[in-house]
Amino acid sequence: MELAVEGGRGVISVVSHLIPAELIAMMSAAVEGDFRAKESFLKYSGLLKALYSESNPIGVKMALFKMGIIDSPEMRLPLVAMSSHSAANLFEEMKKTGLV
Repeated sequence: MELAVEGGRGVISVVSHLIPAELIAMMSAAVEGDFRAKESFLKYSGLLKALYSESNPIGVKMALFKMGIIDSPEMRLPLVAMSSHSAANLFEEMKKTGLV
């Protein structure tokens, strides 16, 4: 968000698959120079930490599965499924942010 407030115009984001409308609103606010956008983004810090607790795209596939958007969190080798501990933590963070 800091870069957007300073004039950046875009983002490459994994979390946008989970919170597209929210991220659009935060980026729009940041581009307009609204420093509160960073505070809004910090609401998702636990989710981001859980999402990236294992290699990308393992976390986002598990989250999309938990949200009912995809049918399976199955990965192709060399990637493997998210560990049960990480998946439980991700699910807790998703509940906290209202994604499930």
